[in-house]
Amino acid sequence: MNPGAREKIVLATKIAEPARQPHNPRHIRGTGNQFDRKNLTEAVDTSLARLQTDYVDLYQLHWPDRSTMMFGRANYPWVKDEYTVPIEETLTVLG
Repeated sequence: MNPGAREKIVLATKIAEPARQPHNPRHIRGTGNQFDRKNLTEAVDTSLARLQTDYVDLYQLHWPDRSTMMFGRANYPWVKDEYTVPIEETLTVLG
């Protein structure tokens, strides 16, 4: 990237959703993709390295770290969360 060009763009990236169901991205950081300090820090660091920058302007959480209705389905199969990261921890790490 040309010097000074980084300041002219808005760069966004995201962390993959927690791996709770068989189709979720266990290949990224294993079965523990929760939005805790360890996983968020690892995800941000790898994004920064991959994007060859030292900061991003927008960091997104791909999916909530809890069971939710997926895409408005009427019969959502509830998945009991064995481990859910409190939103306060996630926000603290993002801060």
